[in-house]
Formats: sequence, structure tokens, C-alpha cells
Amino acid sequence: MSNKKVIRLVLMFLSAIIIGLGISFFVNAKLGADAMTTFEEGLSNTLHLDLSICLIIANGIFVLLTLLIDRKSLHLTTLVYPLFISLGIKISSLFVPSLDNILIRVFFMLLALIIIGMGIGLAVVCDSGNNPYDGFVVSLSRITKIQFRYVRAVCDLVVLAFGVLLKGSFGIGTFVAILLQGTVGQFFIEFFSKNKTINNLTK
Repeated sequence: MSNKKVIRLVLMFLSAIIIGLGISFFVNAKLGADAMTTFEEGLSNTLHLDLSICLIIANGIFVLLTLLIDRKSLHLTTLVYPLFISLGIKISSLFVPSLDNILIRVFFMLLALIIIGMGIGLAVVCDSGNNPYDGFVVSLSRITKIQFRYVRAVCDLVVLAFGVLLKGSFGIGTFVAILLQGTVGQFFIEFFSKNKTINNLTK
């Protein structure tokens, strides 16, 4: 395995931990779950299964959807990527505080969108695997030639709709994420794509 391949894998798993950190910030803001979490919670409520099992089911659904539309974009690392997101959540739980002040909660929610966007952008540039849901959105964006931000917003709305039908919870933060997460992710995809240091390490 070449040095650059190893570096891409390291950065990819780092991106997963970063996304996990962002998710932890988002959850602690207590302003509503993101669309995917709403969907996973809805599956848990409807199927009466543990949330961790439903996370695997939800990710499996998007692995299958990606397999249908863009088989070449799937990597073995895609299957283990969620485990590193969970690791990021676990690590961040050691230092992310419980929040009460509404202004601080809003700040943490917006910071979470930035952190998750950084993780998405880094994963896309590494091109060695991705979170199954983000990977599906990236593949759909590539196939349709529509910018990531727009495809992500539409996919989030569809996923949220299914989540709500399955009795998952949501809040104002859910809709803020739908409006902004794709745009923030698009910004970091373009930023890292143009970053000479990242390109020298991975290309």
C-alpha cells in the first residue's frame, strides 16, 4: 500500500471522528436531531429495536441505495466508517458539557454544522470511503451534476419525512441543519479540494 493511500485512509477515519464530534455538539445543543438521527430514532420507535441497531439498519439502507446508483464509489471502509463516527461521539462525550443557556445552545448547534461540514469535505477529498448517507448524497450529486448542497437538502427532507412518519423526534435545529448543512459541506468540499497541502498528501 502506498504512503498516499495510507494518508488518505488516516484522513478519512479522522473525518469520521470529526463528524462524530460535530454530532455530539449538535445533540448537546438540544434543539432537535438532524434528519438522519430522526429517521434512525423513528425506526427504533416503530420496530422496537435499540437505536444502535437502527443506526446499522439505516446505514445499510444507504449502502444498498449507493450500490444501485454508483457501485464504484463503494469501499470496504464505507462499512466501518460509522464505527469511527461512534468513536468520535464517544470521545467528545468526555468533554462536551451539558448546556442550558439558549444562546450557548444555538452557538453549539452552529458550531456543530461547521464541524460536520469539515468532516464531510475531508472525507470527499480523500475519496477512500465515506459515511453511507453522505456517500449516497455525494454519488447522487455526481451523477445528476447538481451541487452537493442542493442534493443534500432534498435528501434530508425526504429522510426527515420518513423519520417523522415513523415517530422520530425533531426540532428547530433539524430544519436549520437541512437549510445549512449542505451549503457548509459544499464549502469545505471546495476548500479542501483547492488546498495544496491536502492535495500534496493525498494525490
